Amino acid sequence: MTQDSKKKYEVSFLSNSENGAATMVNYLKTAGAEIISEGELKKIKLAYPVGKDESAYFGCIVCSINPESVAKIHDAVRLDNNIKRLLVVSSLPSSEKTGARITPRGMRDTKRSSKDSSAPSKKSDKSVLSNELLEEKLEEILQ
Repeated sequence: MTQDSKKKYEVSFLSNSENGAATMVNYLKTAGAEIISEGELKKIKLAYPVGKDESAYFGCIVCSINPESVAKIHDAVRLDNNIKRLLVVSSLPSSEKTGARITPRGMRDTKRSSKDSSAPSKKSDKSVLSNELLEEKLEEILQ
């Protein structure tokens, strides 16, 4: 495993307890991963129950690992009852180039500037017509 054959991955997981992050780091290191950054573990309410649980601890780890080892991590975690869900995604290279802050996918970045806002701007150019004025316009057009 050379450094050139390793790729950058984002590992997101749901755990039963607060030591889920330590468990995931242990699985990653045994598979030969180099941990780049580790996100804060947060307790979240799940959108739907997973098993009988309605809440879990969400964590995210960015690491560099050989692509062949990803399947080994999935197999090892599948047998662990402490980790409920696991998602391994190839990290985007654009964040490396721009120096952007790394946030887990699906999590909102609360530090966006007003320029980055993707909400469409409301245009108030058109005037609002009442029903009476609309009926008058229609009669005028039909004549």
